[in-house]
Amino acid sequence: MPIRSLSFFWILLWVAPAADAGGVYLDLGAGGSYMVTPDLESDLDTLVQAAESQSGSGDYSIDRIDPGANANIGYRFDAPWGLEVGYADLGDVRSLYTANIDNIFGSMSQYQKEILSTTLLSLSATAALPVTDNIEVIGKVGFARWRLREKTERRCTHNNPANTQCAEFVTGSGQHKYRGNSPHLGLGMRYRVNDVLGVRLLWDYYQGIGVQKRTGSMDGNLFTLGMDYRFFSLPEADASPVAWGKGRTYFGAGVSANTLRDYGWGGGWQLFGGAELPVADGGYGVALEAGYAGTGTLQAEQANGGATEAHGFWLAIAGNMLIVPDVHATARVGGDFGNDAGMLSGVGAAYDWSQRYTLQLEYVQRTHLQSLQLNIKYHFKKDLFAWHPAL
Repeated sequence: MPIRSLSFFWILLWVAPAADAGGVYLDLGAGGSYMVTPDLESDLDTLVQAAESQSGSGDYSIDRIDPGANANIGYRFDAPWGLEVGYADLGDVRSLYTANIDNIFGSMSQYQKEILSTTLLSLSATAALPVTDNIEVIGKVGFARWRLREKTERRCTHNNPANTQCAEFVTGSGQHKYRGNSPHLGLGMRYRVNDVLGVRLLWDYYQGIGVQKRTGSMDGNLFTLGMDYRFFSLPEADASPVAWGKGRTYFGAGVSANTLRDYGWGGGWQLFGGAELPVADGGYGVALEAGYAGTGTLQAEQANGGATEAHGFWLAIAGNMLIVPDVHATARVGGDFGNDAGMLSGVGAAYDWSQRYTLQLEYVQRTHLQSLQLNIKYHFKKDLFAWHPAL
């Protein structure tokens, strides 16, 4: 779906009031997917044409529709805007090709069955345009990290021992995995059942899934019907601009021990900043964080295996829960946009040793990397920016 077609919708959101209060929510949906597969069709057309050029015949079929599902966790501000991390399963694309060929090498039959399975992790900005008191239109714009699994089965039979075409044809059998990034757009409607429950009808679009010279490029469409549950809402806001809260913006830095499968441990570092959101319950906290991290050099465990390293920017929603005075349990979920791009998650504990300083120990898992981090956070005396709930 072209981004231009959503432009009017996004402009309206700047001036529209919020239809519902903000808060942390979990959304689960199920439905079906439809994949647009022009490259796959072109590749199969080429096989059919090759069979026909050898006095044979060929045919193929593609099943582009399959069950799909998604799960999203997000934060909805007390305004149209929000931030959401999601997981989606687009199911399978199945193709079947058969051909019978008669040429100077004799008779030959070819059979190919291919299954392409797609899952994605996404990070998106969300917005809502109220239609009535209980109905709103939802939009998403973001980034998705996809994982594509290709499973190909090829068989070939012939009546001539000198035939070499069969051996060449079956070399494409096997399983392969690919990863990449795609733009993510979404559009849908939400019906508010009560203060904590809502029903959602959503369409999510992912552009450019696949590797051009291997699987070809596909566009994914996921249609789901689901429910969302609001864990808590923001307090009622007054008409005047309010800050994020005194001392709720912070800066942090730390060191880390990082490892990767088949590699040893390496020492790294990270820098980050964040802003705590004004949630209602004082025992819980939610923040938006962004940072940059490097792993240092990781040596391969096997001799002559070389070395590697990873670094890059990341963005996450971070939460904390007060366990005892000054001690918090922490968790985060988000996306990494560096060498190990994909979903980022972590759990840990934090200790407030003063009004301004917090010591935090955390285990972080990326797509491939695992890290144990020790960080120090400094909370500014005054917030660096203000937030107006009426925007």
